[in-house]
Amino acid sequence: MLDKTYDQVCEDAGAAAEARLVEHFKQHGGDVWTIGSGCHSCRQKREDVGRLKRCVKCDAALFCDRECQVSAWPAHKAECCIITTFKRLIKSDNFESKLASLLETLTFSTCLKKVEEPMTAGVASSIGMNGPMLPGWFFAVDYEQAPKEQQKALYQAALELYGLLKDDECWTRDKESFPRSSYTLIESLPHASPATGKLQEKFVEMNGHLLLFSAWLQHPEPPATQAIPLEDRGFFGVVDSLLQISTLRDGVDNFMQT
Repeated sequence: MLDKTYDQVCEDAGAAAEARLVEHFKQHGGDVWTIGSGCHSCRQKREDVGRLKRCVKCDAALFCDRECQVSAWPAHKAECCIITTFKRLIKSDNFESKLASLLETLTFSTCLKKVEEPMTAGVASSIGMNGPMLPGWFFAVDYEQAPKEQQKALYQAALELYGLLKDDECWTRDKESFPRSSYTLIESLPHASPATGKLQEKFVEMNGHLLLFSAWLQHPEPPATQAIPLEDRGFFGVVDSLLQISTLRDGVDNFMQT
């Protein structure tokens, strides 16, 4: 992405979104494909779906048999993670404890940090922090250089934060780019947690919005990111989605103005 200009990135993402829509109409003739309409591999609608096998993880995708399930898994894997995560979170009962745990995964600490890596030191300098000791909320990992397992854990933590903190406003915006085979299913997923308002306030109180902002600054995402399907956004894309939440965005604005 570094070899493209900002305008090129936005233009390419817009073109890709349009191409996905055209491809969808080619495949389904204008009909909206529902993840529960038929086999996720064959993409043939069935009146009687009761005999199809369900994905044991998300309990949403359907398959003719084991062979179809294996064939469809590469395409279904990312959306399966999202659907499963959102369903699981809405059943949680200790939201604040979960919030604190996710922040810890994202390197949040109550103690000062010493940051020496060029990337993180550069981010700190860009917002007027010249160290060597930085606040405990500062995102202290050079994501691109982190081990794959840590990258996976950081992505999952960001996704779960989005599941906890998303509200009706951001869900209305982001659902249009939800996994492209799940257009109808998403309406059955909770738009927001019952505790969303309090969780957003608590998150800002803990400076979680600043942790996300310091992470985002490693790889600022252009507005066109919001046209990319949620399951294709990656860690920085999900962080960007979190920072689109009004309460968090206002908190970042207040920080930058002081």
